[in-house]
Amino acid sequence: MLRIALRGISAHLVRFLMSLLAVALGVAFMAGTLSLRTMLSTTFDGIVEAGANADAFVRGSQEAASANPMDFAGSSRNTVDTSLVSRIDAVDGVRVAIPELSAPVVLVGKDGTAVQSTQAPSFATGIGPDDPTATLLAGHAPRGPDEIALEEATLEASGLAVGDTTRLVVDGEVRTVTVVGEMSLGGPMAGATIVLIDRAVAAAQFAPDGRVPTIAVYADPGVSEQELVERVAPVLEGAPTPSEVVRGQQLRDETRADIDEMLGFMTTFLVVFAAIALFVGGFIIANTFSMAVRQRVREFALLRAVGASPRQVFASIVLQAAVVGLLGSAIGVLAGFGLVELARAGLEAVGMDLAGEVPVTVTTVVVCVVIGVVVSVVAAALPARRAAVVPPVEAMRDEVSTSDRTSRWRVVVGLVLAVGGAALVVGAGVRPDADGAGPALGVGAAGVLFGALALGPWLARVVVGALGAPVAALARPVGGLARGNATRNPKRTAATAGALMIGMALVGAASVLAASANASVASAVEAEAHADLVLRGPNMGTIPAGALADVAALDAVGRVDPDWWSGVLVTSGEQTPSAADMALVMGLEPGVLGGRCGPR
Repeated sequence: MLRIALRGISAHLVRFLMSLLAVALGVAFMAGTLSLRTMLSTTFDGIVEAGANADAFVRGSQEAASANPMDFAGSSRNTVDTSLVSRIDAVDGVRVAIPELSAPVVLVGKDGTAVQSTQAPSFATGIGPDDPTATLLAGHAPRGPDEIALEEATLEASGLAVGDTTRLVVDGEVRTVTVVGEMSLGGPMAGATIVLIDRAVAAAQFAPDGRVPTIAVYADPGVSEQELVERVAPVLEGAPTPSEVVRGQQLRDETRADIDEMLGFMTTFLVVFAAIALFVGGFIIANTFSMAVRQRVREFALLRAVGASPRQVFASIVLQAAVVGLLGSAIGVLAGFGLVELARAGLEAVGMDLAGEVPVTVTTVVVCVVIGVVVSVVAAALPARRAAVVPPVEAMRDEVSTSDRTSRWRVVVGLVLAVGGAALVVGAGVRPDADGAGPALGVGAAGVLFGALALGPWLARVVVGALGAPVAALARPVGGLARGNATRNPKRTAATAGALMIGMALVGAASVLAASANASVASAVEAEAHADLVLRGPNMGTIPAGALADVAALDAVGRVDPDWWSGVLVTSGEQTPSAADMALVMGLEPGVLGGRCGPR
């Protein structure tokens, strides 16, 4: 039967091309999603390893509000005092303790414009001669306020070279600096613009109050992370601010978990999209094998006549579906890796460099191939069963009686789903603010969709017959033949139309979602923002006070309304604050609310 199944495919290869394409497209999206997810995780894991490679970290032990309104994490930890650095350095087994000193900056490139890659951060960080996080590639480490070094990718993106003079905007102050070195931070930085400055300068600029987010602690050779934590912990007793010490691996794991959570939505969305593509492909596969079974009735009857059992006939068709699924999955896996390369090129074009090559893992290949084969086999199972139960004598006489009538139960179920779904959709549309309106709308739309699929054969006979009547009358005899072919087997027509219907439903849903999002954003902007021009600092930072004064002095400017944002943790009683208690506080000049630029 294996030889018969393979010869059936080779003899009717064109017939199976649509099924191959359907499987290949769905598997391509699946393989591309899994590979892109792996590549993004690898890239960010490299960033975490390079940026947090210490053996232990001293950090605040209490949650605190983030002062950055764009910090979607909601809250951070309290800062720690830099006076702890000297205490930690004196602990036995500590090689060096380095405070985290970084802040947003703007680097001016060779062309006189800011070096910035889409939404990737642009920041400066302090570095010293004892810092193990950076490797000098050219020149020397920065010394004093007028020297900087650049991370290797930043140096390339800026167009600058070691020895060039440029400008650096720090806290609204424009400085003229010289690039004195090129450094590597041990991994790709995903398009971030990284400037390295002298640690003493960074301490004075970024931590004038003597407080930093964390202190990285590096151990002497032979001292484990746990031993280092146990030795440093007593030093933190009586610290100026609540502090704790954690293993470096613990901090890296927490950071990776946060990144995985952020990437999870994108992965879920793409996987669902791929699953829908495979689901639609299942209709095409089932329709293809249904037509193939009808056209090969005599062939199957002959197999039955020479001794083949129904199980063997069934197995031969399922085997053909498995081969089609296997070939389509193989093509889809290769196409998926190609899609990842295109996505990678697109991300690199906007400045986000992904690490390494496209991850061709055994797990990804096996999962995608198994899914493609299973979808193909399941889709072909019903046509295979129909072929297996056809009596050989009846088939040889070409008098096969296949029932094209739609079962009464199918019509009843379809009507219940369609009518019930339509009622939920109408109810959600009439009362959009009611409790549960959103879920009701989703369930109703799904009910209408599945109801239409169940009613497909009945609708195909009625609707196609009515719509095809003018064509049959005006385009004789071709129109009549086309109409008769479509209505002769309504189940086949419904299966073909079902795949198109699902695709159009997805397109319509995406279009409505995009239009709704655009309308919501436009409405919010129109209602809340009445200014003619909005100024904002680089990296969502602050605008220098001098710049505001210069803008207000322009003849064309009638009024300037600065605002300030910050975060606070709001709790009641003795409740311990958490990220859920994060609230934004906005500061405005007197007269803004209710004024010309305020809400109407």
